[in-house]
Amino acid sequence: MAAYSKETDGGVRMANGSKKSRRLIYILSGFAIIVVVIVGLVAATRSSTKIDPSKLAKVERGDLAKNVVATGKIEPMTKVEVKSKASGIVQKLLVDYGEKVKKDQMDGPGIRAPRAGS
Repeated sequence: MAAYSKETDGGVRMANGSKKSRRLIYILSGFAIIVVVIVGLVAATRSSTKIDPSKLAKVERGDLAKNVVATGKIEPMTKVEVKSKASGIVQKLLVDYGEKVKKDQMDGPGIRAPRAGS
């Protein structure tokens, strides 16, 4: 049977060894913290890995570009069919891509298409 002291802590009787066990926990915790700090300092100050100076470079700010090669199948999210309402044959292109076009400028000898209403 454990011996109890006459002191009470909030109405609960405490064992005689509770103060000693608390002190032991504090001592062991302090010792563990000291060991962790010493191990950390030794690991931080120890530079066993030497880096080859030819692999070092000066830090520069810039964009990163990375090429990725992968195999697979690319599928569109939606399929769209592009159709013309009028049929015809383009014999000659009269303008270049992006060039401005005036009204009726394309209606000339370069395009043969049926007219609406004829």
